Amino acid sequence: TFAKGSITNGEFSYQAEDKQIWIRYKSTPIRLSDGSRIAIILAENITEEKLGRQRQVFKEKMESLGVLARKIAHEINNPLEAILNRVSLLEMELESGRDISGLHQDLDIIQEQISQISDITNSLFVFTKSSPEDFRPVDIGVVVRNAVVVAEVTRSTADITVETDIPSELPKINGNEGDLERSFVNIIRNAADAIVDSGKIDVTAAYDTSSKSIQIEITDTGSGISEEVLNTIFDPFYSTKKVGRRVGLGLSIAYGIIAEHGGQIEVKSSPGKGSTFTIILPALNAVKDELGNTSWKKALNQS
Repeated sequence: TFAKGSITNGEFSYQAEDKQIWIRYKSTPIRLSDGSRIAIILAENITEEKLGRQRQVFKEKMESLGVLARKIAHEINNPLEAILNRVSLLEMELESGRDISGLHQDLDIIQEQISQISDITNSLFVFTKSSPEDFRPVDIGVVVRNAVVVAEVTRSTADITVETDIPSELPKINGNEGDLERSFVNIIRNAADAIVDSGKIDVTAAYDTSSKSIQIEITDTGSGISEEVLNTIFDPFYSTKKVGRRVGLGLSIAYGIIAEHGGQIEVKSSPGKGSTFTIILPALNAVKDELGNTSWKKALNQS
């Protein structure tokens, strides 16, 4: 306070027996007539305020988990019901001694529904995987190129052309390579699902010197997204796909992974004109702490 010659506000906590006490303070420097300086400090116990916030955060988390749990139960129960119905029909046909030459069709449906459940449960594992402590320098160009191959959009029922423009030398980022690849695969597959008969997907990457970030754009010529639903496309299990198309956690997972890497996803779209997903990730040397270390987690927490 003396050094700055200005009012200082802050908070701190200390342990008192078995309870943590939070204090908010305001320090005001004053110069006396004899030239000496003192500071008037006003302090307020804000422990209850902090506890109230923590309780509110906990309540909101539990409400969010409840909503997610209901959506998961709904998404899993639908294919399970289809499986049980098909199994019941097969049992009736076997017991009646009727011709079961069409058995393979029922088995295909059962296999498809089981695969859908597997997709949902495997997607949930992503939420418990990576943490900033596990991050390493990653060549994001390689990750994006691999994601295009893994997405296998050319095997879609639609006639889709994929074009890429990814520089061979991009600044690296700090991250988990597997999770980043998964996020790009999910976004590319979402772009493919938006294309009905035929279309094109462009995947580009570039380094933005002003923001010191890597910007990856995934643009499709699909059906597009209306303005009123743009804010909900990253919600778990939200989908505009037709009945019969797979519905999972793809975009929700992609959003979470990119956020964990200190990045963001921007979406521009309009019905009938396709969509562009822009993924923005900080370059490895873009975030440093006061000592000049390249600790991503420490620097991000201090930003």
